Amino acid sequence: MMQSKQRVVIAGGGTAGWMAAAALTRLLRGQVDVTLIESSEIGTVGVGEATIPTLAYFHKLLGIDERQFMAATQATFKLGIQFEHWRKQQHQYLHAFGQTGQSSFACDFQHFWLRGRQLGIAADFGDYCLESVAARAGKFAHLPDNGLNYAYHLDAGLFAEFLRDVSVERGVNHVLDDVEGVEQDEKGYISNLKLQRYGDHPVELVIDCTGFKGVIIKEVLGVQFQDYSRYLLNNRALAVQIPHRDLENIEPCTNSTALGAGWVWKVPLYSRIGTGYVFSSHFRTDDEAVDEFRKHLGEDGKEAEPRAIPIRVGRMEKAWEKNCIAIGLSSGFIEPLESTAIYMIENFVKLLMLNFPDKSYPDAL
Repeated sequence: MMQSKQRVVIAGGGTAGWMAAAALTRLLRGQVDVTLIESSEIGTVGVGEATIPTLAYFHKLLGIDERQFMAATQATFKLGIQFEHWRKQQHQYLHAFGQTGQSSFACDFQHFWLRGRQLGIAADFGDYCLESVAARAGKFAHLPDNGLNYAYHLDAGLFAEFLRDVSVERGVNHVLDDVEGVEQDEKGYISNLKLQRYGDHPVELVIDCTGFKGVIIKEVLGVQFQDYSRYLLNNRALAVQIPHRDLENIEPCTNSTALGAGWVWKVPLYSRIGTGYVFSSHFRTDDEAVDEFRKHLGEDGKEAEPRAIPIRVGRMEKAWEKNCIAIGLSSGFIEPLESTAIYMIENFVKLLMLNFPDKSYPDAL
C-alpha cells in the first residue's frame, strides 16, 4: 500500500493519454494525483476509428455510459470485418466477432461441421455464428448475458475529447503547455519536466503518450526502436473522410478491400465514413497510391484530397524504462489490419493497473 499519493504525469493527450488518465483516476482513486500535459500546437494522428469488443468492457470498468459515449463520438456498432478481393477478385470473407457453433465435451464444433458437409446437411460455416448472421442482415440488438459480441466505429478525436471531459470531471489536472526540457536524477529517473509557460513540474511516474516521437522513452531515456518493416511492408497510409450515401443502411462492420499495393479500410461512423489506403512505398509512390485510391472510391474520390501519413512499423525494445512507461504510438505500432491500435492502449493500461509500482519502481515490474 502506498504511503502517500503518487504524482503521475501523462505527457501527451490523444486517445492514449486520455484512456490512461481515465483509467488511473477511476481505478486508483485516492492513491494517485494525475496530471496530463499536452501541447495545444501538436495534433493527433486521428485515423484509428475501428475497435474490437474489449472496448465495451473497458467502458464498463470505467463506469462510462454507452449512450453518452456513442452520441459524443458519432459511434456505430461493429460486428466484425468484411474482407474483399483478398484471395481472389470477388471473393469475400467476414471475420465476425464471437463464437461459431456449439462445441461439446466430445469435440469442437468444426468437427461436427465438417462431418455435416460430408453428409450434405451443413450450411456455410458463418451461418453458425450469430454475429456473422446479424452483420449480413444489417441487424443489431443488446442481448441478455452479453449474447452478441460487438465493438464500435468511432471518431478518435471526439473519443479523446469525451475521455478528457470524463477525466477532468473526476479530478485529472489538465495542463495545456509544451515540454521544453526533461531533468533526470542521479540514477537516470525522470524527476522534472520543464514547461514552456508553467516552468518546473516535478514528477514521480511518467507516462509517455507523445506519439511516434517518443519524446521521453526514446529521446531522453534512449530506449531503442525495433524495426519490423522487413516483416510488415506497408509503411504509408492515405486518409480521407467521405459522406454517407445511405444513412438508413449503415453497415455494422468494417470493410477491408485489397488493392494493388495494400488495402483500403472503410469505417462507417454515424456522421460520415472514414476511409484510407494502407500501402507500401516499395511498390507505389504517394501520387500513384492517390490515383489508385481515387479510382477505388469512384464518385467519392473525385473531390477527395487524402493526406499521406507515414507509418513507423515496430516497437520500442522496452515500453517501461525506469519511471517512464510508453503507451500508444510511443511504444510501437503494427499493421492496422485488425483494428487493434486502441486495444493495445487498453491492454497497456490494464497491465499497468496489474503491476502498478510503489515509489521504488522495482525492476521486476
